[in-house]
Amino acid sequence: EADMQVLTDLLRLAENVDPADDVARQELADAAWRAQRSAETVRAWVKSTCAVDLATGLFIDPPRTAPPTTVPATTMPATSVAPSDTGGTTTVP
Repeated sequence: EADMQVLTDLLRLAENVDPADDVARQELADAAWRAQRSAETVRAWVKSTCAVDLATGLFIDPPRTAPPTTVPATTMPATSVAPSDTGGTTTVP
């Protein structure tokens, strides 16, 4: 959460920078360098949680598949049902 706050603060700073102010632009560049580690942490978290890579322009990775089950599926044996109107028995799977 702290890393996300660092990025949020950086975006707010960028929103208010006067592009004509050399000092403000340098302050933004310095803040961006300071936020690099937080950005990498947030990127890794988003990619592992959401399968989205923020560094590549929101390229969505191929869908992750569920791991194979370790318990084999069970099947119910066929059972006989009482005689039907036709006089025979019906087998239900």
